[in-house]
Amino acid sequence: MQEEDIQRIQKELNPFQESELKFLRQEVDRCQDARFVKEPLPNANQNYWCAAEELDRYVRSLRNDGYWI
Repeated sequence: MQEEDIQRIQKELNPFQESELKFLRQEVDRCQDARFVKEPLPNANQNYWCAAEELDRYVRSLRNDGYWI
């Protein structure tokens, strides 16, 4: 392993980051379920993609800061 990888493994999320990540994951799950109900809202797909993109951006920014997710 390289030095950079070892530092990344050792870095942990603070409580705020953990709760934000949990919230975003739950939002993606909720929006995904809403897409497949019998009569979904007209913007259900858009809501899902927005939530998924927001989660992806957040995870990417944490990884760029050296967090191992």
